[in-house]
Amino acid sequence: MASPGEILLYETPDAIGLRLHGQVTLELAAALWHTAVDALASGKKVHVDLSACTYLDSTLMGTLLRLRRTSAMGDVSFYGIQGKCRALLEQLGLYDLLGASASAAPDRLWTLPPRTLPQCPTDQMCGQIVWAHRELANVAGPCGRQFGPIARLLTAETDPLTSEPT
Repeated sequence: MASPGEILLYETPDAIGLRLHGQVTLELAAALWHTAVDALASGKKVHVDLSACTYLDSTLMGTLLRLRRTSAMGDVSFYGIQGKCRALLEQLGLYDLLGASASAAPDRLWTLPPRTLPQCPTDQMCGQIVWAHRELANVAGPCGRQFGPIARLLTAETDPLTSEPT
């Protein structure tokens, strides 16, 4: 049986670490997004460790891509992407866009006691799914070809019910 996903949050005065475990899917995308954006707004760096992640769904991939795109270079770092997750990101042309590294995240982040991020409330999932897929659809190459039709369908089905998260 596959391990359910979780995201552990580690905080220091100048950074946060988000460690993804198991199969991380759309239920955790909004929590990851809001936690990271709040940290960036307060001047903190964001380190995302995917070394224990065994699966990312498309909503999580779009969320990570949006986080990279909307942040200043160096403010968000992705570490430890390996195995099936790395293969999928490379196949879609996202690995290099994320500026990802197979190396481990800074050790100092992971020594503090973590807290687990909550799953996204059901009423927030619709918007999260739509804008994450729009993000993937805007990538040139295989990613855009794969997710373009899905994003158009989701948009047609949900607008004006959805808006981008702030």
